[in-house]
Amino acid sequence: MAAVQVNKEPIRHPDCCLSLSSTLLDKLTITLIRVGAEAGRLVLSIGSGSGLLEALLLEKWSTSAGAILSIEGIEVQQSVSTSLNKFLPEQHHSSVKGTWDLSPRAADASALMFVYPRNPDLVSGYLQSYALSTDAALDTVIYLGPKCDWAEFEQCFSGLNGWSTNVVPDEESGLLEYEMLAVAERR
Repeated sequence: MAAVQVNKEPIRHPDCCLSLSSTLLDKLTITLIRVGAEAGRLVLSIGSGSGLLEALLLEKWSTSAGAILSIEGIEVQQSVSTSLNKFLPEQHHSSVKGTWDLSPRAADASALMFVYPRNPDLVSGYLQSYALSTDAALDTVIYLGPKCDWAEFEQCFSGLNGWSTNVVPDEESGLLEYEMLAVAERR
């Protein structure tokens, strides 16, 4: 991976729409690790873009107690010459046909992570297909994005019976003041 350093305080990086910090990486790791969970918990990052956030998490998890976690980035299929992914290894990245398409890998995911999602219908599609099934492995859904967009996306989460959604306080999220982290967990 490229040498991208993160510190405790959030910073902007040209290859990621979300601000990045070690505090954020720690919070996501703690949120995604389940007590008693076995190795192989798959986190699917929908709309991974350059893959920088996901690559930083992958690097952290490969050298820490988070080794039970694995992450894959999902992005809309591009031509090879214009691929958005710059940071994730090929085996941790896949694509879908369009912004309306759901990745079949979600059926195996323990967690879905939406980073700066653009379309509430896509988020709802994933949640309706995978969060409402009692047979699904899915137990955590994360929203990372602008606070000003949350009202629109919160509606996607509000209809999830058997789930609770919490907004992480600003000082714990490791994000800039205009961004937020919300976590929905199966009860």
